[in-house]
Amino acid sequence: YRLIFNRPRRDAFFDPSLELYLMFQLVAIGGLLLIIIIIGGIVLKQSFVYIMFNQRNGTLYVGVTSNLPRRVYEHKKGIGSKFTKKYSVDKLGYYEIFSDVLVAIEYEKKLKAGSRQAKIALIEEKNPHWQDLYEDILPK
Repeated sequence: YRLIFNRPRRDAFFDPSLELYLMFQLVAIGGLLLIIIIIGGIVLKQSFVYIMFNQRNGTLYVGVTSNLPRRVYEHKKGIGSKFTKKYSVDKLGYYEIFSDVLVAIEYEKKLKAGSRQAKIALIEEKNPHWQDLYEDILPK
């Protein structure tokens, strides 16, 4: 017996920029019911890796998202991250655009694992006056 079920996976454990289609197959073999999960395909969308800050040389937060204006707005309103709310991390200091979400996620992990000085150097290089870049990313 086979039951094939395809659906886009959208929940709190998956970034909405990554539409992951799973195929579930229920297969009965010798009285055992096996569930086989097959990744059917991945639809990639534009992604952003970003660094937020609360003040110059202050607390930093590194994240990845598919919708940078929405995510920064959430940080500014104190929703979506207990850390950024607790430490008032509400200014966008740096961001980079990726066409492949998997590459963006790897870069985010690399940044998070890197030193604080490396993060500050990225901000200083592209945003030497530590301005909040939020207005720059809003649709015109």
